[in-house]
Amino acid sequence: MTEPNFTRELARTLERARLARDFLEVHVPASPARESLELVASELVTNAFTHGIGEIHITLESGPQSKWTLRVSSDFDASAGPPDLGGQKVRHDLAKNGRGLQVVGAVSSEWGWNISGPTLIVWATISR
Repeated sequence: MTEPNFTRELARTLERARLARDFLEVHVPASPARESLELVASELVTNAFTHGIGEIHITLESGPQSKWTLRVSSDFDASAGPPDLGGQKVRHDLAKNGRGLQVVGAVSSEWGWNISGPTLIVWATISR
């Protein structure tokens, strides 16, 4: 049996995080997992909007062992070098930003990223 897989292109607007949460509300039953997915989606879509260029895509996969995998992809400016995905940088406690991927790491069972041509794909897995 094939697990459900849903994809949506998001507008590059200030409403992008709300659009991502609306997308999840349609496809994921109300649960703590959906709340975590909404938080992760908001962070990843905001990062794609802030640091990426071009279209933003969100994909949701329902997988085995009661897990959801969320992928957010967008192109990036390859001439600026590879994206900084939080690595081992120490963030200042009073900084206004820089904690989004720490939040993603805290609420997901695993997360990561890969680059395919000019496209950065960041994914996170949440248990149901």
